Amino acid sequence: MQVSYHHSGFAQPVAVFLGVPFAKPPLGSLRFAPPQPAEPWSFVKNATSYPPMCSQDAVKGQRANDLITNRKEKIHLQFSEDCLYLNIYTPADLTTASRL
Repeated sequence: MQVSYHHSGFAQPVAVFLGVPFAKPPLGSLRFAPPQPAEPWSFVKNATSYPPMCSQDAVKGQRANDLITNRKEKIHLQFSEDCLYLNIYTPADLTTASRL
């Protein structure tokens, strides 16, 4: 998975994985069904850009975005029903012996 590293604003280097699929898109027959496991992939997944947000009020969504990013990142918000993704932030210097 391609990862994005952000160093500013954190006490230590952080590895950031953006837009990791959590479940299949809730479209069509899956719209009101429980989430189904995401399809596996066998390629290097680009995890360096924010995924779409679930549909909501655009003004409130922008306020939430500003709060989360502390207004430091100028992110163009996208809204979609295909929004079941995770943004994962983890210490960049983890080893197999590390404890979180």
